[in-house]
Amino acid sequence: MVSIRSAVEDDLPELVAMGQRFLAYHPMSPRGDDVELAAALRLALLEGFLWVAVADEDRVLVGVLVAVHRRFWFTPPNSPALAVELAWWVEPSHRQGGAGIKLLRQFEQWAAETGSIGIVLSDIVGDDGESRIGDLVARAGYQLIERSHFKWLDR
Repeated sequence: MVSIRSAVEDDLPELVAMGQRFLAYHPMSPRGDDVELAAALRLALLEGFLWVAVADEDRVLVGVLVAVHRRFWFTPPNSPALAVELAWWVEPSHRQGGAGIKLLRQFEQWAAETGSIGIVLSDIVGDDGESRIGDLVARAGYQLIERSHFKWLDR
């Protein structure tokens, strides 16, 4: 059974391995080495500037959701912030088992507890132009409000 919990420093080796699989899948991710990724994740966990939750099945990580609580340029200084998802990954072998939804629900709970007024999720679009999680999050009450476009400058 999959359970959701906050990531801890002992999770770093598995998080790095999972992070590399996420980066290999994501079309606009930088290609760093494991040492850089581990250092970034360790700093995020220890400093607490990111929220990191993991899906754990029998002490094996099968998913992760990374988020931040922040204001946007158009929100006044004292206004409530938004919870923004930065990475959401579930291992392919666990994508139909509910781990992704459990991570999303935990994220929603964290967002509410931190006083967020809303949640922003990203969606990776495949080479075929299709959304990978659009239907899933639409059923969970999310609406599509914006699209992003990306261009490499140094490749």
